[in-house]
Amino acid sequence: MITVYIKRYALIFLSWILVAFGQPAWFGFLGPLAASIAFSLFWKETATFESSKKRFIYGFFFFFFVQAVQFSWFLSHPYYYIYFVYLALLTLYGIQFGFLTLLVKKNWVENIGYVFFLSGLWVWMEWSRLFWLSGVSFNPVGLYLSENIFSLQTASLGGVYLLSFLVIFTNLLFLRSLDETHKIRRLAGSFLFALIPYFFGFFQISEHLHKIEHEKEKKLNLLLVQTAFPIEETLSFSSKAQKVAYVMDEWKEIAALIAKDKEKPLDLIVLPEMCVPFGVYSCLFPLTHVEKVMTDAFGKTAIASRPDLDEYVFKVENTSHGAYSFVNNLFWIKWLSRLTNASILMGIEDVEDRGAKREYFSSAILVSGNQSEIPRYDKRILVPMGEYIPGEFLKSIASWYGIQSSFTPGSAAKVFKAKDTSFGVAICYEETFGNLMLENKKEGAELLVNLTSDGWFPDSRLPKQHLDHSRIRTVEMGVALVRSCNTGVTAAFDSLGREIKQLGKDFIDLQNERGSLFVELPIYHYKTFYSQTGDAAILGFSFLSLLFINKGRRKLKL
Repeated sequence: MITVYIKRYALIFLSWILVAFGQPAWFGFLGPLAASIAFSLFWKETATFESSKKRFIYGFFFFFFVQAVQFSWFLSHPYYYIYFVYLALLTLYGIQFGFLTLLVKKNWVENIGYVFFLSGLWVWMEWSRLFWLSGVSFNPVGLYLSENIFSLQTASLGGVYLLSFLVIFTNLLFLRSLDETHKIRRLAGSFLFALIPYFFGFFQISEHLHKIEHEKEKKLNLLLVQTAFPIEETLSFSSKAQKVAYVMDEWKEIAALIAKDKEKPLDLIVLPEMCVPFGVYSCLFPLTHVEKVMTDAFGKTAIASRPDLDEYVFKVENTSHGAYSFVNNLFWIKWLSRLTNASILMGIEDVEDRGAKREYFSSAILVSGNQSEIPRYDKRILVPMGEYIPGEFLKSIASWYGIQSSFTPGSAAKVFKAKDTSFGVAICYEETFGNLMLENKKEGAELLVNLTSDGWFPDSRLPKQHLDHSRIRTVEMGVALVRSCNTGVTAAFDSLGREIKQLGKDFIDLQNERGSLFVELPIYHYKTFYSQTGDAAILGFSFLSLLFINKGRRKLKL
């Protein structure tokens, strides 16, 4: 009896190790095992339990502790309220998997229609997370198939949720093969099915490599800047003047980073999310000081490229010491754009008066030289408690941490243009929402640009996990993607999810590195089945899978 229990819990522990650490952000080489057999090892033990309550409890705690590992980056946050969010997510994820495990019973999974049912049900449960508060898109089980470049290509058919369907379906097939009846035949079939994503990816990559070779001339030269500035809310200043001086130093760093590549043929410079404080139009910086910063970085000839001092960037204030000229953040961006002959995309706070109400946005603006109209994209997926505060009670709690107001969410995708390339923008974890990014593709985007700051979770695995999601978007949409981070992973990928270039080496050290990354990015893009159907195809197929439970239902006592 003791031997049976030792064997059971050893197998469950092995399963937990593979599932918890098989994500690309941990040990991606375990991903193929997690995607094919890891869950089946767990279910092999629980599927024999007669008590549905017992199956649910085992499934709940198994996945609770899996997510404790995969969401462990939450614990690097400086404020203690995050522990409540952390435990809530572990509980909700645990309930979902507990319910799935409750339905995994040995004699039930003998029915192949029931295997379809369970796989489709799991897809719908994962998809439902997109509607929790702002949406929780992290940790779909499909990530296990995303580390390998070949299996990743399957996302072009049905997105990350197709990958999740395949992970659950494959594990259930292996679970069925563990039965002594038809064991060899079922095991062989399960193994061959597990290989399908890899074979598909091999042929897909082979086909597109040939096309890429014929279109290799179309490139966009980008400079991706990683500023590594401290989070504004964690800093304290004795006066506004001190804060202005601090931001002046930030601009000095930005100018120096860009000036290093000033001789290169730049088309687009990308600066990260919420790059500097004070918004777009507040004239706070003494013009003479700004001129000194720019001439120190670019030489005395920089004065010749100074933008026009118009009402959008400049004001004069009369003080007891005389009249002083002040400029704003837009002036800095315009000047840098003129000096480099490049468009500049930058994440920054913006303000808009709508009737009697002043609304604030986490935005991205595109600036080219002396243009008067500044196109803007407003972030649509806001972080609860950090960027929007639901309810008066939570607003009072947020105020303890210096968070006084909410941003207004944007309403639509926005496609910009640099040189002859159309590109869509995602701010922070918006890029983890495939359905949202698809809107950019439908608006004509040939490239996705992400502006991020993962600074609230320092020295954690969040930046890598965030990066893994962005890589999936490239294959889903058939477009290249670049990322510019304050702290995080600044990198570029082609439309097959292959890394073109990355700033830094080790993923813990690189997220805090200050620097710039020059990239000659091939703008090869293509239609995918997912880019035409979005999540609708896999959700529709999963819904039909739910109907498969009717096949042989007389044999199932649910």
